[in-house]
Amino acid sequence: MKNILKIGIAGVSGYTGKEALSILLKHPRVRVVYVAANNTRGRVDEIYPEFLGRTNLVCQKFNIVQAVQHCDVIFLALPHT
Repeated sequence: MKNILKIGIAGVSGYTGKEALSILLKHPRVRVVYVAANNTRGRVDEIYPEFLGRTNLVCQKFNIVQAVQHCDVIFLALPHT
């Protein structure tokens, strides 16, 4: 049996976060369980219509406690500043 990694993405509203989500949603051994952004809130498929039917994730303000509780790995797709 293959282990499934639970993944989070901080910064999903930016280009890198969006691309990471797109790649990870296709990966057979990954389940994206947490997405967050600094100023963007709401359903990912409403923020990015191309994800309609691919995910029901909801983007929220980053919360380190929630992220650590739910994720095995967290991708930081944050601006360099």
